[in-house]
Amino acid sequence: MEWYTQKEVADLLGVSKATVYHYGKQKKIIKILDPHRLHKEARYEKAEVDRLMDEKQSFPTGMSPNEVAKKLGLSVQCVYKYIQDGYIKAEAVPYGDERITYVISETAYQEAEKSLKPTFNTASKKI
Repeated sequence: MEWYTQKEVADLLGVSKATVYHYGKQKKIIKILDPHRLHKEARYEKAEVDRLMDEKQSFPTGMSPNEVAKKLGLSVQCVYKYIQDGYIKAEAVPYGDERITYVISETAYQEAEKSLKPTFNTASKKI
């Protein structure tokens, strides 16, 4: 049987080792049982990890609402509201069990940045 270590899975999927552990718990990937603790690190079935990797690669790429919020100096709640109201174009991506996250492309981010950046009042002050 072919397998990856927990660290290899984390590197391949671009997630933390803790996330890999949760993927195993959620049955997204199959953890190979090691009742006698012959291996130091948890191992996962290669075929399952490869399948998950293919799934992730088919997802749209871009920034998360959290990243966009930081770049624009807004709260994450604000960014979600802008997505729902159509001010920020985002692609809905299934995430976890029956949840959805959003991915904002670079182009959509630039459009949002132009329309949402606060404009500073440059009028001269009265003396």
